[in-house]
Amino acid sequence: MTIEYLEFAFMSGKVKGPAYSKECRNLLNQVKVQVDRISGFKGLSDFMQKYDLTHCKSALTNIKRDSPSDTGTGQNTTLIVDITQKYVSSMDVIEVLPQVDNVYPQIQDLLASLKTFSDISASSPIMTQVSKWVAELEKKGATECLDEEEIRQLKMDLTRSYEGFKQML
Repeated sequence: MTIEYLEFAFMSGKVKGPAYSKECRNLLNQVKVQVDRISGFKGLSDFMQKYDLTHCKSALTNIKRDSPSDTGTGQNTTLIVDITQKYVSSMDVIEVLPQVDNVYPQIQDLLASLKTFSDISASSPIMTQVSKWVAELEKKGATECLDEEEIRQLKMDLTRSYEGFKQML
């Protein structure tokens, strides 16, 4: 029943992705431990009928899949892939074409994608590392070339942001 309530809280936006995933995984692990301890356990379907839990369909799906509903499918996964590609593309462009008119659109596009990911707050280092560079690049002319120090710092800031993004997932 707890997994079902957690699922409802996640779907209604009361619990955000990382907190939901962590708590759901903990609950799924508890289910696995308890299933092994129940004498005469005949299966999830029988258990759910016996204890009048047949209405907990989301919980049953998560238990059978052994994963939270936000992993492996849906819009979040597509967005994660998109953001990852934008980090990689930005790093490549910085290295090969360090002119502002090449770098700025990549970094701005990355920032726009990060803003659509609901689990990242605007004050998060993931976001601030990227937004800082959008602001810096906006001050420069299109044909200006980033110097070696700026290239290294931008790459380092993007790497930190990306590592934070991966840890958040």
